[in-house]
Amino acid sequence: MYETSFVFGVDHKLCPVDLRENLAKLAHDDIHQVLKLASVEETTILSTCNRFEIYGQAKCPAIVPMAMSRLLDHYHMPSQSLQQHAYHKVGRTMVEHGFKVAASLESMVVGENQILSQMKEAYSRDKQQGHVKNVLDRYFNTAFKVGKRVRTETAIASDVTSVASAAVKLAKEIHGDLTDKSVLLIGAGQMCQYAADNLKRAGVRHVSVINRSPDRAAELAQLVGAKIYAWCDIEMALENADIVISSTGATQYVVTAQMMHFVMRRRKQKPIFMIDIAVPRDIDPKIHKMDNLYLYDIDHLQNLFTKAQENRTHETEAAYRIVEAEVEGFIDWTQSQRQAALVKEIREHFEQQRQEILKENLSAEEATRKLMNKMLHNPTVYARNLSDLSEGRKKEAMLRKMFALEK
Repeated sequence: MYETSFVFGVDHKLCPVDLRENLAKLAHDDIHQVLKLASVEETTILSTCNRFEIYGQAKCPAIVPMAMSRLLDHYHMPSQSLQQHAYHKVGRTMVEHGFKVAASLESMVVGENQILSQMKEAYSRDKQQGHVKNVLDRYFNTAFKVGKRVRTETAIASDVTSVASAAVKLAKEIHGDLTDKSVLLIGAGQMCQYAADNLKRAGVRHVSVINRSPDRAAELAQLVGAKIYAWCDIEMALENADIVISSTGATQYVVTAQMMHFVMRRRKQKPIFMIDIAVPRDIDPKIHKMDNLYLYDIDHLQNLFTKAQENRTHETEAAYRIVEAEVEGFIDWTQSQRQAALVKEIREHFEQQRQEILKENLSAEEATRKLMNKMLHNPTVYARNLSDLSEGRKKEAMLRKMFALEK
């Protein structure tokens, strides 16, 4: 069971943001459909600003990269880039990888809390839609347990930051005191909520919010005492901002180079620092080439807090020990599931033989002799071969042959 579980994806360590944002644009329904046609039995799609991963259970996991490449071709996206940057982990390495992700050991900022809630959302969505069944259900619930244990049994999350707070830290490094700076938040989702909380703690007094949904913007603005702009007034909002932090769910740029040409003219070229923490990106990367515009995206944040993470080496080692213990526990569970399934299959097989003999209306002696002969025939033929087999799946295959379970 776990041997045919897989994770296929990309993350901030191996893949540029351009490819990650392309993958984030793929319709989840299309992914599930393509993989279902490739005999993938269970799937969960985890898409965040730092990673895009598909967890699954398949008869032949090796077909998954090819199926995803075909899907990218269908979307007219560069499938060759996916092959260069993606990882495809199967079996134990897959189990270990997902548990590390849940523990935030694979995060840009080790110890951050957002990834666990993001995994829970992905699991809940795909389970509700029927894509998560027995194996992935147990797998993700174990991963959530890993994440909780790491956060409660180690100090890995102490003095740690999220991507959103990393953006605020970057703004402080650029501007120093943010008290009198005007900050514009584009978006009102979880990332912008985290950013707003950190801006409030940093003492920022002038915060504005703009979002396509005015109700969501109002909710966020109320939390931090921010000013609200209507979406149609985005150029005005940009004109009045010293710092822009953007994180929406848009699939196309919400801030374009042309828009910023007009904004900067009205600002008389007064500098703006823009931090785009969305994937797909919200802000046209061409803006970075314009005078007095300084644009940072999610990949620029990757090197922040490296020293703080190095200082938590002891806690990280403790977290890895928790992961390893839970990996062993999950593998033990999958093996017990396989054994239980095999025992059930054996019992059903011989019950079928018993029922067939009963239909012949034989005497008790004839019926039991016939049943015994049927039961012992294959074990007798194959028993001598058991000593030549290695452990594991070969022995299981031999056992199936012994009891004529092969279809």
